[in-house]
Amino acid sequence: MSTLIFSCNTGEGHNSAARAIKHVYELHGRESSVVDALSVFPEKASEIICSGHTTLYRHMPKLFGAGYRYFEKKTGKETSVVCELLAKGARSLYGRIRQNNCETVISTHPFAALMLAKIKRDIDPGLMMGFVSTDYTCSPFVNQCGADLYFIPHETLTEEFVAKGVPEDKIIPSGIPVSDKFRMGIPKTEARRELGLPEEGSICLLMCGSMGCGPMRSLALEMGEKLRSGQTLVVICGTNKKLQRQLSGENTRKNVKITGFTQKMHLYMAAADLAITKGGGLTLTEGANSRLPMAIINAVSGCETHNVEFFTKNRLAVITPDIRDTAGFAVKLLGDRGRLEELSARLAEFFPENAGEIVYGRMSGNRTALDDRLQKISVVKA
Repeated sequence: MSTLIFSCNTGEGHNSAARAIKHVYELHGRESSVVDALSVFPEKASEIICSGHTTLYRHMPKLFGAGYRYFEKKTGKETSVVCELLAKGARSLYGRIRQNNCETVISTHPFAALMLAKIKRDIDPGLMMGFVSTDYTCSPFVNQCGADLYFIPHETLTEEFVAKGVPEDKIIPSGIPVSDKFRMGIPKTEARRELGLPEEGSICLLMCGSMGCGPMRSLALEMGEKLRSGQTLVVICGTNKKLQRQLSGENTRKNVKITGFTQKMHLYMAAADLAITKGGGLTLTEGANSRLPMAIINAVSGCETHNVEFFTKNRLAVITPDIRDTAGFAVKLLGDRGRLEELSARLAEFFPENAGEIVYGRMSGNRTALDDRLQKISVVKA
């Protein structure tokens, strides 16, 4: 029997977590596949959902944040337009599950989890479902997922999830699954050599998720002006090709490197001494697993505001000041070796390293307990 891991193509973070879980299943010789849950909708509908999310996130972050806060205030008892829309794809999604002869499914995105909740509620209550949170908060709709197990980023968040309506006995503080590549401990000089970066001096990454949103253009240009001798800035534009073209044309400095979407993020994190980034859950977790000191730009509100609060409250990262002062702040921090070492050590002591293994272990070993619980429910109904 295979396990399907459902994500949604509304951002790369959820997909990255799904692939990390799939890799663990493969290591154990178990069949699994990552599926975009929105693929069961007509192509145009899926494209509208994904492109709409991307447009709001990249170009209208304040509106995105306002929408997030609106749904955050909902109790979960109301039927929202989002839930009704996603429920329409539940039966088609169930067809995919039966086609793959699955008894176990995992979701790394609330949208996918809501579709699976509809399946468990109305079609197949015996389906074993795990939900993996990829943000350091109980996001809207999570309390409506109806999952058998909820894998959360850290034990200190348990109280929040319970307060939002998630049963405490279903919560597993696993951490967020990321690729093993971020935990390999690649020597800095080796990573720099492979990427063609200077082997000496300090390197700072500037990145704002896979979409390349936020004030990256102005920050890159200003930081380029302020870099000290022996400091290099690497700007990772992600899928934002317009930003990459603009910066490539404007940048005249040898110690500023511009690149687009990359599959070598683990190498860039291993090569760097500091990252300037926004508050995406996966990006922060990958940085944490790489023991990379981070200064966070509060570029997008909503779930990322909670991510930023978690990291700064626990002294795992620093938040950049007013955007007008960020470049100077970053350059100064890059030169503070003691502070960077302090941040790196804090990350090493705070985060679990086996999140994917925990998800795999609980999802593959919990079948009997679930069968017993369903049997008791059947007896009560009878």
